[in-house]
Amino acid sequence: MPKLSLPQFFTGDEHRQQLIGKLKLLSCPHCAQCAYLICNGLLYGNDPEQQGCARIERGQRIRCSDRGASEGCGHSFAVLNATSLPKRSINSTYLSALLKAILQCAGRIHEAWQLGKRLFSLSTAYRIWRQVNYAQPQLRHRLCDCTDPPPCDEPEPRLQLIAHLQSAFPKTDPIQSFQSHFQIPLLPDSRKHPQPPRSM
Repeated sequence: MPKLSLPQFFTGDEHRQQLIGKLKLLSCPHCAQCAYLICNGLLYGNDPEQQGCARIERGQRIRCSDRGASEGCGHSFAVLNATSLPKRSINSTYLSALLKAILQCAGRIHEAWQLGKRLFSLSTAYRIWRQVNYAQPQLRHRLCDCTDPPPCDEPEPRLQLIAHLQSAFPKTDPIQSFQSHFQIPLLPDSRKHPQPPRSM
């Protein structure tokens, strides 16, 4: 039986149904065994538009079954919708809008934040901007696989990176397209990497 890697993201319900249909061909990311993955319900998170008072679907939960005759490891994990950002309540739509506003405002975070719906705090916007700085090497490497960097008059490397992202995925939500295409999160897990100090 061929063994395929489990994706991290899916795009839309049709793509999710295709994923569910081939679960038995996918290997568990924990034990690497094949043929034991089963659906384990949906993953939900807080809806940023409702200030955390409502839940939205964020992904599909998967379990490596260890019950009955199954010899899986018993771990559960999730494959996320490509609009979801792992370990964050903000979604790709609002993050794409924030990055676009930052580019328009030439890196002035407070001004860019004021242009949005303020669905997250100003401190979150600054924290995301620092995380973009940390993720630059990996993001640049991936984007260069798609297309060359476009001309950009901004001297700030992160602004050049945003322009490159928008050039590689010229859609309303380039972050969703990035995560679906490369099957990696746009931003690193902030729990695993120390945040760089704020510049004074």
